[in-house]
Amino acid sequence: MKIINNLVASIFLCLVLFSPFSFAEEVDCNASAAEVDDQYGIRKYLKKYQEFCYSEEKNNRLIKYKLLPYEGLNEAWLIHARSAWRDLAGRFAALANDAPAASELRTQLGSLAKRATATGNELAQALISGSDLPDISLNSAGAWKANQDIALRAIRDFSSLNFGETLKNACETAVNCDKVLGQGRVLVGELSIAQFIVEKFSGEAINSVSEKVAAKNRLWDQYLYDSKPMLPFDFFLTDLANRKFQESDQYPDGFRPPPDTQWFLMHPAAALEYVGDAPEGEQFKPALYVEVIGVNRWREEARWFDLPLLKYFSGVSLVVSYADRAGVSDMGVGGLFVFGNVYSLGVVSYDGDGGVFLSLDLANLWREKYKPRYESLKEKL
Repeated sequence: MKIINNLVASIFLCLVLFSPFSFAEEVDCNASAAEVDDQYGIRKYLKKYQEFCYSEEKNNRLIKYKLLPYEGLNEAWLIHARSAWRDLAGRFAALANDAPAASELRTQLGSLAKRATATGNELAQALISGSDLPDISLNSAGAWKANQDIALRAIRDFSSLNFGETLKNACETAVNCDKVLGQGRVLVGELSIAQFIVEKFSGEAINSVSEKVAAKNRLWDQYLYDSKPMLPFDFFLTDLANRKFQESDQYPDGFRPPPDTQWFLMHPAAALEYVGDAPEGEQFKPALYVEVIGVNRWREEARWFDLPLLKYFSGVSLVVSYADRAGVSDMGVGGLFVFGNVYSLGVVSYDGDGGVFLSLDLANLWREKYKPRYESLKEKL
């Protein structure tokens, strides 16, 4: 008996898998409203209709719009997509005019027509400005996706649309539910065209934004770990001086890139200093200094000089130094010259006695502490 049961189950499975008529595809494309209500419910039926009854006409429409065959998101394709949106806007508007006056269905179809018009206009503006990435809030696949409820999520000033529920309500109150169902069939067909356009756009748009974000992420890592070490005052002054906080960090560019120029305010560091005029045994001394104000171009591409040796010159600062040295003033004033973000050479005057030092930036110690915290934050994000 067990063998017979297994055999029957196997035969049934083969019929399901290899039959040219899948059970999932069994849908009457011309079903009446009464049949739809008995077998599916209007929302489920329209989803099946869009998937199984409209595919050939959809392809023909896309070929007519010159959106198929698809060869990439180039300027010609965007021009054709702009024309398609204008046609779709007219079709949605026609559906709205055919819907019952003062009904929720007419209002929502009118909103959809406005939405298609806005999307086409956004493409037109992008083509004029030369942008390859129009506004994704109007062009994202998620915003136009026709799911089981045939719903669009709220974007900008367009209210959230749920045509499945609206059509169901319209059928319940309409004199002729078959007419409402016919409008629903046309509607899901138009939505499938819209969905195709935005899916092509969204895929390449997301890849483009992803590449930009990845490049900026690498820049931020270099800025935080390979630039001249910074302390909180330095970060504050750098943000204030570069005014990066005023730049948009929104689509399509992603978050802001780091500034090319670092600024330093009251930045402490240690150095080993040589003063030739100091007494014997006092010439080499450890010194502490403070960069009262300083600037550093941490990116080689953004430095002041593009010459074989001078391109390594990255920064300069006004410094005040202190060294406990017999026979020479303890306080000195001078300049600090930074090379490649790492090597700092200072030239200081102690009441006329010249000194030269090489520095060890104490901010490196602080950087080693904040690095794991920053990496942990990135992982969480």
